[in-house]
Amino acid sequence: MIKRTIITLFCLGWLTSCGAPSYEAHNSSLSLPTHYALLLPLTGQWKTEGQTVRDGFLHAYYESPTRDQQTISFYDTAQKTTIEATYQKAVSDGADFIIGPLVKEDVQALLKQDHFPVPVLALNYTVLLWGHLPNDFYEFGLSPADEGQQIADKAWQAGARRALVIGPKDEWGQRIEAPLLKQWQRLGGSLVDSFYYAPDSDFQTDIAHLLEVNTHSKHSRQDFDAIFLLAQPTAGHAIVPLLRYNYVINVPIYASSAIYAGTPNAAENNDLNGVQFCDIPWNLKPHATNDRLYAVGLDAYFLSNQLYHMGAAPLEGNTGMLTLTPEHHIYRQLPWATIQNGLAS
Repeated sequence: MIKRTIITLFCLGWLTSCGAPSYEAHNSSLSLPTHYALLLPLTGQWKTEGQTVRDGFLHAYYESPTRDQQTISFYDTAQKTTIEATYQKAVSDGADFIIGPLVKEDVQALLKQDHFPVPVLALNYTVLLWGHLPNDFYEFGLSPADEGQQIADKAWQAGARRALVIGPKDEWGQRIEAPLLKQWQRLGGSLVDSFYYAPDSDFQTDIAHLLEVNTHSKHSRQDFDAIFLLAQPTAGHAIVPLLRYNYVINVPIYASSAIYAGTPNAAENNDLNGVQFCDIPWNLKPHATNDRLYAVGLDAYFLSNQLYHMGAAPLEGNTGMLTLTPEHHIYRQLPWATIQNGLAS
């Protein structure tokens, strides 16, 4: 059975205190949905992620001056019902705009349909089954590819041409590294060397080996002018001090958003000083919640109201400057920050 919830229209005080952007900045009076259906995992393995997106969406919705003309239905995609049947149920219930699914496998499964009578804004990116997405099917989310390309662009624009890559030997690392290196090579940059770490890696030995450190002369290799660091905070806090210890002083380090946990903490982040990273605007400002998926929920609401009018100008969102590509992807242009004195600025 599909679990469905209708949201009653009332204003929640706590939602208006979180610092969300004003809806009027994004509002369009044309083609506004009147009945949203959110297809999210509200129970099961991905319930935390689904509930976070839901809360962000509701935050934006309750601040909207058009909420009195709009209703929301929730469908729990963790229930034992196919995603295709869930979509059809939402359509039969009168939804005129679908948000979700969130889980990549559900998005891929829903794409097997040949047409979509009600438009879909999926909250993940998939491997296309054909050359382009179907009409009225759009994909939006925290794509690692966006970050990878922009890391390469940032280093190139700063004058770097020869890079080292340090990243994890796992699927996440591959998903961000592939677009990064593709863009880096397209620009004309070269990859000098790389180090892919595992959970049991000895960072102290491996970093020294990568840098060809000569402890007698206190010298390391000089054939690179940038480092691409793809690391979660725990690994980043181990790697960056070792780079500095092994004489990487004036070479810029460019990282993905994963390096920054999202909570200002000068003491904890001091060993990341000097690291440059791209991240969503929401995460670079203090909020009641700095969860990136909360920002996805916020922008999903704004996009649903603006999607058919994005050709004229980008949408200034909480997850980046958003543009709609011809392939029906929402591309995110991200701001950059540098960690200084343990704080991102």
